[in-house]
This record gives sequence, C-alpha cells and structure tokens, in this order.
Amino acid sequence: MAFTRTLLMSGSLLLGISTVALRADAAHKPSDEAQIRSLFVDLMHDVEKQDSKAVARHYSPTGFMYLDVSTPRAFYGREGGVYTWDAYFSLCVPGSIKAEATDLHVTVAGDGKYAFAYHFDRYRAKLTNASFKHLEDITNRATSFLEKSGGKWYIKLEHNSFPVDLATGKPDWVSKDVHDLPHS
Repeated sequence: MAFTRTLLMSGSLLLGISTVALRADAAHKPSDEAQIRSLFVDLMHDVEKQDSKAVARHYSPTGFMYLDVSTPRAFYGREGGVYTWDAYFSLCVPGSIKAEATDLHVTVAGDGKYAFAYHFDRYRAKLTNASFKHLEDITNRATSFLEKSGGKWYIKLEHNSFPVDLATGKPDWVSKDVHDLPHS
C-alpha cells in the first residue's frame, strides 16, 4: 500500500512539474504576430542577399499566388516568386540592395491559423542599367494573406502595387504618405 501511495504521489509530482514546464515553454514561444514580423524581417534579409530561392521559402509550399507590380498579372507557386525576384535581382548590382518592410500591421484570425498583413516595402539598390534609374529607390504597398502550416507561418497570397497619378498615368515609385490627411 505504501509503495502504491508513493508511486501515485511521484506520478502526480511528475505530472505537475511537466505541466509547469509546458506552460513555461509556451510562455517563451513567440506569439503568432511576433513570428509573422520575424518572417518579414527574414524575407527582407533574403532580398538583400539577392537569393530568390531563400525568399520563396517564405511563401506557402502549396497554393501560393503572387500579384506583383510587374507583368504578367499573376505568378503561381514558389516558382513564380523565384521568377519575379530573379527578374528584379538581374537589374541590381550584386550586394547593393537594401530592403525593409515598414508600417507592418498584422491581424491573426481563424484560431491562429490565418493572418492578414499590410506593409510598405522599400528597396534601394544600385542598378546595372542607367535606363532603370527610377527604380533605385522605390516603395511599394504590399498586402499579404498568411497561413500557418506545421507550426510555421507562410505567405499564401502577396499583392504589391504602386499608387498611380491618374492625371499622368505614371506610377509614384516612392509612394510617400501624406501626413496631414485624416487616418481612420
């Protein structure tokens, strides 16, 4: 009887310690929002390295769609992301890109399985061809739909755009914010 009681007490103690350890571990794991923010920081570092395959690893392995600023109107799969990033990188002097995602807003929904983010992406680079000088310092608008799969966040849909001056039909490559307008 004493052995059974000791065994039950030991089991209860181990269960209690395991529960406390699991709670402590969960408390130290980054939140979904922090993981998503980290994804965009890592993605921009991969852009600076001009590594299109590393950039594409942030995209969903299944069902990814990329609506980029360049033609065609849509790219599908990670391969489409590699294609469009390779096209941009081919215009840039190796090692010259500086990239950052700013004003990042993240909303996590669907019991932590889905998220929406919008941000502004600034790219500065030395270009290999002077006819592309207007692309040396650009800021595009970006919206991203993300999905959590296997405990990791991936971009499922990315949409990038530049504002267009409707009077001239020309893009605003730097898309600066107008601070005196009301924001909701």
